[in-house]
Amino acid sequence: MRIARGGNIALSGGRLQLRISAEASPGLELSVLSLTASGRVRDDSDLVGAARPTSPDAAITVTGTAVDLDPSRTDSAIERIVIATSAAHGTYAGARLHTAVADGATGYELVADGMSTETAVLLAEVYRHRGGWKLRNLGQGYSNGLTGLATDFGITPPQRPIVPPRPAVPPRREAPSTGERPATALAARPAVPPRPVTPVPRPSAPGATSTPAPDRAAELGARIVMGLIGVLGVLFFGWLSLCNYDSIGGSDVDCGGETMTTSHVCVVDGNRKSYEETKAADDRASWVGTIFFGVLALGSAGIGLQAFKAAPPESSRT
Repeated sequence: MRIARGGNIALSGGRLQLRISAEASPGLELSVLSLTASGRVRDDSDLVGAARPTSPDAAITVTGTAVDLDPSRTDSAIERIVIATSAAHGTYAGARLHTAVADGATGYELVADGMSTETAVLLAEVYRHRGGWKLRNLGQGYSNGLTGLATDFGITPPQRPIVPPRPAVPPRREAPSTGERPATALAARPAVPPRPVTPVPRPSAPGATSTPAPDRAAELGARIVMGLIGVLGVLFFGWLSLCNYDSIGGSDVDCGGETMTTSHVCVVDGNRKSYEETKAADDRASWVGTIFFGVLALGSAGIGLQAFKAAPPESSRT
């Protein structure tokens, strides 16, 4: 059953359950006030809400947007119980508030709408009437919110602690440096374009010469070529040196492409030479070849060692 604004209906006197919902609402923060015959609370304990969800006589309990109320347990000095809500932010302009009341098996619906600047609304009240209890749809609002509600019903509004303002600190003035010119003189001077910054080369160590960084790939390729030359030179010239050394002291003597024996005389270009003379000349030539090709083999080995020698660190190349 819907109860119009200002309308009332008798209750059974048992426990009531109220559920409040809203359309386009800025929030619901419920409060329940227990009022005496003077229309005011006795003290702050007669205000039940989020901070104090249960009344001292346990007749009223507020849980979120629900109120459980047992009029039969209310103190005899209490004549009216008012259910109100306040906006968490903004106003109730354009909002439509619904209060569903369950009185045993009987249900009632109360609607409050048409608000504009209100920030707190009285939804309903349960009041004594001829030994029983009745329910009224109030639907009244306060544009000054909880302050107006507290003023009407004798509630002490919460006071915010007064924080004294901090003393103003004068801005710190920098002491002028020696030779500082007045601002007017500085402003009168024409703007001077900044000088281009010339990079300063990093000084090198004494006695060191600056060389460009080598190409690592080219350096590696050169080392490989030098290593191959060294290895091949050692093998080739070493082989020639061994061949010349092996021929020293042999019995075979070459005479114009023919091998001569001890009884032969070698005639080359009209020159007659005995076996001993020819043999001595061959041995001298073999010694020369052995030494010459040995030196070349040692040189090739040096080239190869130089190629495989570890490169100096970057820091030593500057």
